[in-house]
Amino acid sequence: MTDVKGKWALITGANRGIGYRIAKFMASKGCNLILHSRSLSHTAEV
Repeated sequence: MTDVKGKWALITGANRGIGYRIAKFMASKGCNLILHSRSLSHTAEV
């Protein structure tokens, strides 16, 4: 995988399922995230 530390990523559907897993993985690699989902309260939890 390419080094993503310090890079930015937009992840849609970040509150559950595959989007949630991708967000957690990318964050663990040091990537800055912009998260999007239908509900702000669900996204804030991530």
